[in-house]
Amino acid sequence: MKAFYFQNYSLINKINHNLIIFTIVLILASCGGGGGSSAPPITPAANTAPQAGADITITIKEDTTKVPLNLSVPIDSDGDNLTLIVKEIPTSGTILKGDGQSVSVGYEIGLGSNIFGSNGLTFTPDANTNDTNTDYGVFTYSISDGVTTVIRNITFSVLPSVDTWPGANWNVVDPDKVNMDQASLKLALDYAFAPNRNTQSVVIVRHGVIVAEQYADGKDRTSLVTSWSSGKSVTSALIGIAIDKEFIKSVDDKVCEYITEWNCNLRNLMPLISIRDLLEMRSGLSLRNGLSIYGDADDQLAYSLDRSAGESGTIFNYSNEDSMILSGVIETATGLTAREYGERELFSKIGMITDWWSDKAGHTMTYCCIDSTSRDFARFGLLYARDGKWQDSLYERLDQVISKTWVDESTKLAEGLTDYGLHWWVFPSSGFIGALGLHSNDIWIHKSLDLVVVRNSEYTRYGTESIRTGANIQSTKAPDSWNNTEFLTLIADSIKE
Repeated sequence: MKAFYFQNYSLINKINHNLIIFTIVLILASCGGGGGSSAPPITPAANTAPQAGADITITIKEDTTKVPLNLSVPIDSDGDNLTLIVKEIPTSGTILKGDGQSVSVGYEIGLGSNIFGSNGLTFTPDANTNDTNTDYGVFTYSISDGVTTVIRNITFSVLPSVDTWPGANWNVVDPDKVNMDQASLKLALDYAFAPNRNTQSVVIVRHGVIVAEQYADGKDRTSLVTSWSSGKSVTSALIGIAIDKEFIKSVDDKVCEYITEWNCNLRNLMPLISIRDLLEMRSGLSLRNGLSIYGDADDQLAYSLDRSAGESGTIFNYSNEDSMILSGVIETATGLTAREYGERELFSKIGMITDWWSDKAGHTMTYCCIDSTSRDFARFGLLYARDGKWQDSLYERLDQVISKTWVDESTKLAEGLTDYGLHWWVFPSSGFIGALGLHSNDIWIHKSLDLVVVRNSEYTRYGTESIRTGANIQSTKAPDSWNNTEFLTLIADSIKE
């Protein structure tokens, strides 16, 4: 103590011998007795950042009413006081505390409250559970100890299911979200777009979302394709809707009840032909050459009616003219052309934009010739995959556009036929039904897999109007080789469950 007193108050004097000795002792003591190095500078202990759970993604099914967030309890090894603040909440839905209070951005939640674990914080999706969302947004929160802030994100995504529907636009998701293997789907696309297969587009839909699609160079999702004979299945749908709405009494009604050119009182075979016979391609009417109807007649309905009759309901003879007669049936029954009736009762209901060609006389060409996009043809396929139901995204309701009764009847094998129903191709061994057109312009549906596959060939449209006359012509390129079994097997095998 005397030495410190002397050091503090005698600095202006000469340092004496005793002070020097005392100073040496202090230095040795600080060096551990005899070391030669100086002591490192003393620094404060480093701050340890708060420890919180990792970023996670919560996958929600469409019919979910609430889901727990299961936040991990934050830990701070330094013992600092922690603060939890909400930074962002989902754009659709509500975050609720365990006491039922809503959480908002900027909300500070005390760590002592019971917000952690299965019932601490929950997310409640919006009221429209059968909507078109595939992503509800992100719940973001920060944890701070006053020095370091850690931000964590919880992303909410919707797992597509049989309750998922397209809105104005399709949702496109990774195949694994619907339990499909991306590598296997790529093999299917590679097959479709191999050289000389002349594929313009392929769209693959499962659980109401697009999981794979591809377009030829210079084409995209807005490019038009044409149906060719896959339009026959659309005509079948309109007959079913007309029956549902009682414009047509029964599929077994005689055609002569709707076609004035055929007198039901005549004693010949014409009055015996039913609507079912036309849909099953068993009218018994004489055949014409292939696509002659497309190029040889201004009034294609009259051209189709002007044929001799044989026994109906027995022999299958695929005929464009049989399908064209249904154009006249729909006109008489509904008072509208098939094009107009289809727009009112079908296309507008499912968000499908179409341009359905007519002959020069104004009759809709019900055997073919619907121009649309591959994505929109997939809407028609999904309608049948879902038993005729469609989610109205505007009014948030589920509409029965076509009765399940008609969907079932038209897509089952007709009695005595091996692969055809009511203007639908049916393949029970594989589970697929198909609306199939020239040059593999096809819509394939597997109802139990909730799967739709659309393939269209390269399409060129000539002329200025969708009226088949003069220079107004549709043209597609046939694939040099195409095997439906090989193509569809690659897609079906990509499904993991």
